[in-house]
Amino acid sequence: MDDTRPVGECLQMCPVEEQRRRRKQRLVHRLECPPPSEDGRIAVGNTSSSVSGDPERCHMLKEYQRSAAGKGSTPLCDLRPPSVLLHTVRYLFTRILRRDDVPRWEAYQFVSGRCRAVLQDLVIQGLPPPLSIPILEAIVRFHVLMAYELCDESVEHFDSRLNAERIQNCFSDLLPLYKDRDVVDLLPMATGEPVLPSRSLGDSAVAMATGRGRGRGRGRGSGTVAATSAAAIPVGGRGRGRAATATAAAAAAAAAASIRPGNPPGDRTACNVCTQCRGEVEAAALLQSEDLYLAMTRVLKLPSIVRSSRPIQCAMQLTRALLDGNFVRFVRVARLATPLMLCALHPALLLVRHVALQTMNSAYACRNAKFPAKVVGDWLAADSQRQVEEWCRSLGLEVANGDVVFSKTAVAQRSSVLSQKADILITSSLPPNVLDLLLPSCCC
Repeated sequence: MDDTRPVGECLQMCPVEEQRRRRKQRLVHRLECPPPSEDGRIAVGNTSSSVSGDPERCHMLKEYQRSAAGKGSTPLCDLRPPSVLLHTVRYLFTRILRRDDVPRWEAYQFVSGRCRAVLQDLVIQGLPPPLSIPILEAIVRFHVLMAYELCDESVEHFDSRLNAERIQNCFSDLLPLYKDRDVVDLLPMATGEPVLPSRSLGDSAVAMATGRGRGRGRGRGSGTVAATSAAAIPVGGRGRGRAATATAAAAAAAAAASIRPGNPPGDRTACNVCTQCRGEVEAAALLQSEDLYLAMTRVLKLPSIVRSSRPIQCAMQLTRALLDGNFVRFVRVARLATPLMLCALHPALLLVRHVALQTMNSAYACRNAKFPAKVVGDWLAADSQRQVEEWCRSLGLEVANGDVVFSKTAVAQRSSVLSQKADILITSSLPPNVLDLLLPSCCC
């Protein structure tokens, strides 16, 4: 850690000088003021009459400020330390987003801007991975969940492209921090070549074993921590090589069991929840990657304890099904994904359904042939037969007596019907309040 890095001295969610300036200019956002039910007054626009009456009741949060030419460095009194940054993120997600006196899209715009200010303070201070990762993980979850929650909003209220850009920016900051933390925490790294299973597309449990001695024999007790799962492929040796491999595997397993990812090097408490949280975020990064082949290569280099987690294995199965064009397998595996992964998968799911209908139209188009709509609904995880009829009609296909009539003369066009938020595949796995997914138990 660099000793010359700046350390924030502001112990409030908003610097004092900014509070004075914004109150004087009446730039206090209404979400920084108490709800009307508590205050008895209704704030209009970005101003509120309650500010001058009782300024102590307003919980102001630091605004994001763009860099400008000639602007000096941010003073330490305006920088918030990591504990205050994490508290600010928790306050935004547990208090602001849950307010019911404003539309969800307005709360998103406010929280998104304040999260940018949090990231700005985080970057300026150059915080180490144990302090940066919990903050970045929470912000990534926020943008991924809101991408699904607000997908039906107009462009004026929610810009999906801008939100996707911010997700990628967070991933570009978070994934290198994971790698740096792996080096510090001495997580077991797989050093062998990746071995891809040859059974089916979905069996993506890629096992990589470590050991000094490698031979043609296969040791029973060899392998990394991933060898304890059904997906692991143990690799061993003969004689001393086998004993050395077993010793190395036991040491790696003991080290993995005594490390809590995300904590300083001195803390060696086991925490499977933190590994699960990282697995979810890594899986979401894979599913939203623009270059799936490059993302798959990066995933294969992850520590075995992370790579063998259920979210990573599920994401790899989904990616392989997507690359192979197997939409039936894709939808089937998607039923096993976590809620966060399903929200990250929502854009791809819409595209897969559209391409699947076009593929079936090309394959089963015949003058006298009909295809059961129920089978189409099962393959594409439709809510009801009526939903299948809407999908088919949006692509110019006819549905008669419960059968889809495919036709090569049909005009296939993307329709807003395929972009609906009410997706049974996703809604059935979400909790009653989607905001409960923002701060998992390992971040609270």
